[in-house]
Amino acid sequence: MLLDDSIIFLVNRSATLARQEFEARLRKLDLTPAQWAVLIRLSEQDGLNMTELGNLLYFDKPTTTCVVNRLVKKKYVKKVKNRKDRRVTHVFITDAGKDALIPVEPILEFYKDNFLKDIPEDDYETAKNVLRALIKNIKSIDKN
Repeated sequence: MLLDDSIIFLVNRSATLARQEFEARLRKLDLTPAQWAVLIRLSEQDGLNMTELGNLLYFDKPTTTCVVNRLVKKKYVKKVKNRKDRRVTHVFITDAGKDALIPVEPILEFYKDNFLKDIPEDDYETAKNVLRALIKNIKSIDKN
């Protein structure tokens, strides 16, 4: 098999290029891709607990804690202890966090217009479905 025919190589290469581009643009907004992901997820599902948030973003517990704590310092999110179980912490996006997402929208539109140019909508939808299946399959592999 040729390297350029390996799905793992192609997915990794495209992800690396996209991540590097996205990181560079987000850096100018004082955000990281992980911080952006937390803010977007909370704008969709506000009040998730830390475990739920980490699971939905495929973050481990230390990463989730670190990213959320940095967003708390920026006043983009707030943490609230669960009234019934003080061990559980819920995370809520603040108005400042919502405002921090506004300048990211043109970046995402730029990517849609440039990264996906010449890719038919049907192929784009198929690619998303294939990537979701790939993630599911990889996560289901026995780690032993």
